Amino acid sequence: PEDCERCPIFRLAVMPSEKSSASNKKCMPELGTEVRSGISIYKLLSVLGEGGFGTVLEGTQKPRYMFIVMPVLGKDLHTLRHEQLNKRFSLRTSIAIGMQTLAAIEELHRCGFISRDIKPGNFAVGLREEMQHRTIFLFDFGLAKKHSDRDGNEYASRGVVGWRGTTRYGSLKAHERLDLGRRDDIESWFYVLVEITSGTLPWRHVTERNNVRAAKLMARKGTRVHLLYNCPKQYDLMLTIIDALMFEDRPPYQQLQAILEDIGKENEIDTHSRFDWDEDDSTADSQSKQSVSDSGDTALVLNDEDGVISVDESPRTYSST
Repeated sequence: PEDCERCPIFRLAVMPSEKSSASNKKCMPELGTEVRSGISIYKLLSVLGEGGFGTVLEGTQKPRYMFIVMPVLGKDLHTLRHEQLNKRFSLRTSIAIGMQTLAAIEELHRCGFISRDIKPGNFAVGLREEMQHRTIFLFDFGLAKKHSDRDGNEYASRGVVGWRGTTRYGSLKAHERLDLGRRDDIESWFYVLVEITSGTLPWRHVTERNNVRAAKLMARKGTRVHLLYNCPKQYDLMLTIIDALMFEDRPPYQQLQAILEDIGKENEIDTHSRFDWDEDDSTADSQSKQSVSDSGDTALVLNDEDGVISVDESPRTYSST
């Protein structure tokens, strides 16, 4: 029903960020214009927000559905990491990725949503031809859920609700089948940060979910050297901060960003320099053109059940495991 706070009825459209090039801005649809997906046509009503997942636009309503238009992106972080020597990024690239992905998650939370499936495969680099090849985007909101009402009031935990997410990156609360909040997105983000920095996670080869939980608990004991191998010492502080968060807490995004900035300064890192996978312009331009589909922007239609977004149709440019 339309008056149900836990069952919101609205539309979202995700388009290239306004921070992109001038030519890309000209491609942004204007409010009041219509976007087509198959036989359905949606009219864009207002701008809801923008961030590391593009500009979010509200569209015309259709009961129990949301409509999202997403730009074609480049390779995801899972794929890019596996293409690197030793399956990890340099500290320079890892810190830059950490800062951008954390900012994207914060913006998603500001818009009232949690992802519940933060992982490398759900972050992708923008296209060079769109001047977004140094921007990391958050995409795939198939498990996303609202965490607050229209007034910004946080929903209370629903207790045990079942498993949500990806086992390798799931939070400890996810392993307990508990309702997830903003803190759980941040815990998953931390696992991503450790993996791209060190090249692995201690539970990488563990398949049984309960054993993965046990490995995550064990990795927190003592000096955490097994978990934080080849990582800056400040990662230990970040995990301590994250583990102290309660369900209803607003994550200390700026404190975590400041820690990443301190790591950058300590190691004389320019976080605005090239990523490890950047190539010379001519080669990269050729490869990026090959990666773009003829259809341009992709679209997906989401079914909204009890405030939980589930994927009804999900075309993807790249996939990962």
